[in-house]
Amino acid sequence: MKCSILFPGKKFYSIIKDNLKKATEIYILMALINKKGIDVIYEDLKKVKEKKGRKIYFIFGINIHNASLPDAIQKLFELHDGNNFNLLLYNGDKFFHPKMFLFKYKNTGTLILGSSNLTQEGLTSNVEVNCIINDKLQKFSNDGLLRFIDEIKEDSDVITKRWIDDYRENYEKDKNLESNYFNKKSRAIKKNDEEINNRFKKEGKFNKGAKSF
Repeated sequence: MKCSILFPGKKFYSIIKDNLKKATEIYILMALINKKGIDVIYEDLKKVKEKKGRKIYFIFGINIHNASLPDAIQKLFELHDGNNFNLLLYNGDKFFHPKMFLFKYKNTGTLILGSSNLTQEGLTSNVEVNCIINDKLQKFSNDGLLRFIDEIKEDSDVITKRWIDDYRENYEKDKNLESNYFNKKSRAIKKNDEEINNRFKKEGKFNKGAKSF
């Protein structure tokens, strides 16, 4: 297989967009997603869904703590119909960390994989390196890629509205806990700095040190 390197910028997104227009079956496996990233390709995904005979399997993960945002998942769920568009959550026992697109045609396929997550920056502006491989589907099958995707699908669950609501609730709780924790840490650091500065001023060391600069 020959790999062509795709560097960051709009060219990467344009290749994703072109393949979304043409492929008959599409697999997107993403370690994390955010709302702005989904916004970049949402209309393209919607057009695929609306065309008869086209299928998308979108599999994402939540192993990276609070990285996949509830609003992004909700946005994708608007497209989910269990037929043309399938939104799945990886629920296997391994850490889910792929960034992969597979576009299947009649006898050929286009595989794109690399460092770009499905975020706005990952698609358009980050320093990313991605590889694009065009080959026969039989070659992808022989190399085990199609079997790997089938195994990931088997280890994934269909998303429901109730799951999204629960995920959002837990996400907000975690975010509030983290925010409270860091606010407390920040106040403690600030208080400690003030105590040190006051002690230095009281001992006359602060002013003396300032003159030495």
